[in-house]
Amino acid sequence: MVVDQFEELFASCADLSERADFIAALLAMCREPDGRARVVLAVRADHYARFTEHPQLLAALADAQVLIGGMSPAELREAVTRPAETRGARVEGALVATIIAEVADAPGALPLAAHALREAWRRRQGAMVTLAGYQAAGGVAGAVAHTAERTYERLSEQERDVARRVLLRMVDVGPDGLITRRRLSRVELDTIDAAPVVVEAFAAARLVSTDRDTVEIVHEALIRGWPRLRSWVEESRTGLRLHRQPQHQPAHLLSN
Repeated sequence: MVVDQFEELFASCADLSERADFIAALLAMCREPDGRARVVLAVRADHYARFTEHPQLLAALADAQVLIGGMSPAELREAVTRPAETRGARVEGALVATIIAEVADAPGALPLAAHALREAWRRRQGAMVTLAGYQAAGGVAGAVAHTAERTYERLSEQERDVARRVLLRMVDVGPDGLITRRRLSRVELDTIDAAPVVVEAFAAARLVSTDRDTVEIVHEALIRGWPRLRSWVEESRTGLRLHRQPQHQPAHLLSN
């Protein structure tokens, strides 16, 4: 049995008893004497600390872990081309190079590239998936915008306001007006009420990456390609520049 996105058990299941029962059932399945069952859990690394809430699960995984890093360029190439080949089609070389360039330094963008590739597949010319079709689908930027807007629309009115505040904190406007993503510390995030719920929603959509100490936008295509965030940044451009100046930084951040 493969349980993908196992972190959803912690993010979406508020009933602690139900969560414990599910974990107990998985453990029982793989502990049956002479049993043939094998359980594979796929979980995001930033949620691994939650396993400490369930000591038996943690113990079972003590010597049964496989850490999976980001794909190499060769692995990315295979991930892009192999599915098409199994269907008797090919992916244009220029498209392969474009995707590798877009996601090589931003592993979290891979699911977004996959979404755009599906759209490119629908636009394929005969047995060839082309760069033109990929670009017509919006590429990674288009996939990001679509996913971000869908995630935003699922939030409550209060959470949408929080999303605006949190995402703007993850954007930096330089003195030259250049807009880039900014790593947000957990300390700063904790100053915003209800931020964890919003961050989890965008992290689940692979738009935001998180670790123990920081949160950041996965790909700058979110800033460039999502009209809603772009308009927020334009509306707040002056305030963002001022906020990043030292005299406007909280004391605990200046000391780091």
